[in-house]
Amino acid sequence: MWLQLRREGIEVARCTVERLMSELGIAGAAAQRKKPRTTVPDATGARPADLLERDFTAAAPNRRWVADITYVDTACGFSYTAFVTDLFSRKIVGWQVADHLRAGLALDALEMAIFSRQGQIGDQLVHHSDRGVQYTSIHYTQRLEDIGAVRSVGSKGDSYEVSRRRESHPPPLAEPCVTVSRYTAPIVEPVGNAPCRQWANMPG
Repeated sequence: MWLQLRREGIEVARCTVERLMSELGIAGAAAQRKKPRTTVPDATGARPADLLERDFTAAAPNRRWVADITYVDTACGFSYTAFVTDLFSRKIVGWQVADHLRAGLALDALEMAIFSRQGQIGDQLVHHSDRGVQYTSIHYTQRLEDIGAVRSVGSKGDSYEVSRRRESHPPPLAEPCVTVSRYTAPIVEPVGNAPCRQWANMPG
């Protein structure tokens, strides 16, 4: 608006234009950022069966883990959070936040879950996730084999499945693409060349 006024030969301070636009409730048009796809199915790999069949309960700890990835739109871009939830206690046993959707994000969350439950994981653990490539990667599936976990994958396009997985999201991430200003802002600490984001109020 300020630039257009200048082109028309009207001399006015930029701050004055900003103030008047704010008072009148006028805002410039801006292109909406495209929402990211957290689930990109692996078309080449064999998909395991759905062992939960919409039953998101567990009879004991470390019997059923649900893994998922969500995101938050921040002022500096999208932040992605991967986490693993124990369905018995609904406790998040592993999580990680990053600015990318590579397989290492999900693997880091799994490693935290394994570490937090070390010595307690038996031979009856079912690991349930969506069909995303992060969960079908070689390193991820190998790590599940290392701890004797059985893989389970939800059905495609099942809205009930998605809503039940979303119930296990931590409070600030239960709704995709929420603004961070509604919740506790993330603490950003540089680690090497990449930022390591840790949520101040993240459970676990």
